[in-house]
Amino acid sequence: LPEKPSLPAAGAADWMTDFGLSAADRSGTPLGAILCALWITGILFASIRLFTSFFHLHTIRKSALPLQSPLVRSLYGKCLGEMKIRSPLPLYGTAFLSSPMLAGVFRPCIYLPLRLVSDLHAGSLGEKELRFMLLHELQHFKHRDLIANIWINLAYVLYWFNPIVRYALKEMRSDREIACDASVLQTLCEEDYRDYGNTLINYA
Repeated sequence: LPEKPSLPAAGAADWMTDFGLSAADRSGTPLGAILCALWITGILFASIRLFTSFFHLHTIRKSALPLQSPLVRSLYGKCLGEMKIRSPLPLYGTAFLSSPMLAGVFRPCIYLPLRLVSDLHAGSLGEKELRFMLLHELQHFKHRDLIANIWINLAYVLYWFNPIVRYALKEMRSDREIACDASVLQTLCEEDYRDYGNTLINYA
């Protein structure tokens, strides 16, 4: 007579049960995939926002012209001497800004609103106020804030979802401005402190 098939061993039955439970777990809701998709979507939106800012900056650079004002260039030369910067940064004028700006990692330049230049020649803006603005932007250059700004933007793109990181990046930007203001104040006389503060308020 043919032999009756033997029942599977207890160990084999347990192995099959564990495999079935593991397969069932993997067939559940792909939470990890959903979170990864949300993270990548956020990165795309943050990158678009960042590239929009870069495009705006590119537009400003294309429209800017080298400043030829002897008064501004003389004042700028004195500021470079005060900051002990031997390689002068190019100085441009543009109508698309309301306050001075330092931009360009590989070829840093300072951009001045043409309105400020006009106000300076008209007498409604003093040389002292413009000197304060130039010193502030030159401090950003000396502190290498343009390079730090790259890492801040990269961290914002990657960690857009983390409110703690976003708050820390905001504080870092604020600390950079405070550090530049403190460095400028070290180069000024005490009687200029109030005027420097008023200039920051008026052109913030």
